[in-house]
Amino acid sequence: MTTQLIPVFTGEINQIQQPLCDARELFKFLEITYNFGTWIGNRIRQYQFIENTDYCSFIKICKRTSRGSTTLTEYHLTLDTAKELAMVERNDKGREARRYFIDCERRLLSNHLLTDNIEISVFQAENIELKAQLAQQAEML
Repeated sequence: MTTQLIPVFTGEINQIQQPLCDARELFKFLEITYNFGTWIGNRIRQYQFIENTDYCSFIKICKRTSRGSTTLTEYHLTLDTAKELAMVERNDKGREARRYFIDCERRLLSNHLLTDNIEISVFQAENIELKAQLAQQAEML
């Protein structure tokens, strides 16, 4: 992938490996001017995103002191969820992020198709070789 506007990584939601992005990174890219926690909480409720389907959340320990720990709730989003969040911002950054996520999905699909075609070619080659071996054995009988 060329430049990553918003880093996309492979992660797991509900035991399914898929491309994800960090909600804070999307938030920064969209240049939202208010609090991250308020923004993501409102968007999850407003658009009825489902935890462990559309996103996953986890607690991150930021700082440990003698008085305790400072924690943050972090969110990893599916690309569909990230696209929808970008789209609802209705600004240039939102449109740019949405197009970026669509391009990421296109590239992933292209890579999967290429991998599938390679696997099919290998299978066909192995099948041809096996048929040749069987034909040789049949001739020997």
